[in-house]
Amino acid sequence: MTTTDNEANKITENFYILVSDPVAIIKQMPDAGNSSITFAFDSSPSYSIISSLKLFTREIFDQNGNKTDTFQ
Repeated sequence: MTTTDNEANKITENFYILVSDPVAIIKQMPDAGNSSITFAFDSSPSYSIISSLKLFTREIFDQNGNKTDTFQ
């Protein structure tokens, strides 16, 4: 993900996503923005080949690998 702040500084961070069953499909909204924009993530298109999904849990980690939040 790359964002540009209000002084035209670009900040780039790589995130790695492991995909297995269930398959996580995550949409970011908006597609682009800067540090003043609030981004939203939607995982509702996610699916499972093996079973029926009943609950989604998202865990957010900081750059040091520490869990900062959990959403269901």
